[in-house]
Amino acid sequence: MVAPSEHTHISSTSSPCPGPGYQPPHDLGPLVTHARVLSEALIAEGYSTAGLADFLDSRIPGAYSAVMAGNPGVAIAACDGESALDILVRSLLLHVPDPRLRGWMDGNCGPHVYEDLLHGGLIIEPSQGAWSWDGANSSSDQGAVPSYCAFDARPLAEGPLVFSDVDASFVAHVPGSDHVLGIGAASLSLAQAVPDSSVSSILDVGTGGGIQLLVQAVRHAASADGKPPRLVGTDIHPRALDFARATLAAAGLDEDVDLRQGSWLEPVAAGERFERIIANPPFVVGLPEVGHVYRDSGMNLDQATEMLVRTVPEFLELGGIAVLMGAWVGDAARVSAWVPEGCSAWVIERDHVSAAEYVATWTADEGVDPRSPEAIERTRRWLKHFKDHDVASIGFGYIAVRRNGPDQQDYVVAERISQPHTDPIGVEVEGFFALNDWALNVSEEEVLASRFAVSPAAALDVVSQVAPDAQGGFEHTVTRLSRLDGVLFSHDIDPALATIIAGLRPDGLCLGEVIDLYVLSTALQSGEQPALGEDEQQFRRFVAGSIVELVRHGLVIPEQLVADTTHGCR
Repeated sequence: MVAPSEHTHISSTSSPCPGPGYQPPHDLGPLVTHARVLSEALIAEGYSTAGLADFLDSRIPGAYSAVMAGNPGVAIAACDGESALDILVRSLLLHVPDPRLRGWMDGNCGPHVYEDLLHGGLIIEPSQGAWSWDGANSSSDQGAVPSYCAFDARPLAEGPLVFSDVDASFVAHVPGSDHVLGIGAASLSLAQAVPDSSVSSILDVGTGGGIQLLVQAVRHAASADGKPPRLVGTDIHPRALDFARATLAAAGLDEDVDLRQGSWLEPVAAGERFERIIANPPFVVGLPEVGHVYRDSGMNLDQATEMLVRTVPEFLELGGIAVLMGAWVGDAARVSAWVPEGCSAWVIERDHVSAAEYVATWTADEGVDPRSPEAIERTRRWLKHFKDHDVASIGFGYIAVRRNGPDQQDYVVAERISQPHTDPIGVEVEGFFALNDWALNVSEEEVLASRFAVSPAAALDVVSQVAPDAQGGFEHTVTRLSRLDGVLFSHDIDPALATIIAGLRPDGLCLGEVIDLYVLSTALQSGEQPALGEDEQQFRRFVAGSIVELVRHGLVIPEQLVADTTHGCR
């Protein structure tokens, strides 16, 4: 590392980000060429998720979380030192000009990297004298010119860097129509919604800056047969593919991924199949026009999501699974009509908002002042379009689609999962299909003859409230069986069912026998003869049906599926 000049002083009260003269880079070729050496140099300096968190928090406690929440001023205040990370956080993460950037790059990346990035518009040197530090001239007395990076390089938690355009939620600029997104909440949540089991081939539709491909490459470093999966990404946007090339090159994966330019699935050859497909498409529900290629499909309302759900299964291997992020008008059940024959699907609605809330959210996403005439006119047109098409609300979430094999039955389950959770949904997806296949095809007699295991993450809550009468005390209100892992499914159950579930073991009695013991025990406690008539038969049907519903959400697992799900069970 080149030590910064002792004459160079950087104030913590510099101008807002990004620096003056900012324009999106016009030539990404130099970034693709130098991505590997730049990435290695950055990581060597501690430019990683953990490294940045430790660095910023050591200066100002809580600074890293504040910066990631969109408060760059905290980091500017924290980065007033002379270390390499001071230089890199200012010029690369915050896009504030720093006269030490060139010296760091020349010393750590080689003599041509800085110049190549500068000529491609990837580094910006504000005009001499146009930028000042503490009232001084913009250059030091040794001629160092302040400069900053006109691109983002954000580390994934797994380590590799992701290159993209400057994040509009982080700096003061309005993204252009060809803006390429970097790491965001949507991309990270989609990555967590994809199963992590080994597969031989993965397709990323609308790959953007290559985040999903990078995550999958890291996650599936080798499949079960010892070979890495075949990775293919498609995107219509040339700038997005260039950023994807840079991201993959930085991780040493540029030779391992096949990037193809074209619209949606057009670049995929006829008859080409994949075990897994991922898509974070431009799914915004709106007018049939393209304002930003990363979010607007040019299709009307939710037709982009519909098109993908209808067409993606054609490119899946039998038994293959596609996980899509999407949005739809109204209820999630609307998606059920889009799933083609020969497929099963799990529609997971994570959020549901009114038309007005939806428009306000996506208008803010553009970085436009909502009080400006431009934003007001755009909002008016958008809401009028919704009114003309009877759109009152919009749902958002994930759609997992499986192309069924010859022994698998078609079905669609659409449900709202609004409860907060931190565990990835991806670990649930394959288990969901296995459990629902069983639930759909099993008879009542087979349920009663089966043995079951209870998820070790299951918790039983017995809730009592103050009795409404004048005597006081508590009375039972509800018995609830919940999962403490995954997506935290919860079911209100009958106290009798709770007692029966407590008696389930995969190496114990079958469900029918546990019910018989419960009926006998209850009769003995009451001093009555066991009921053997219609009431008992109705009770057995009730328990069998309830168990099937608990199986669907992984609270109870059939003995034969314990090894096929992600839940270790007692």
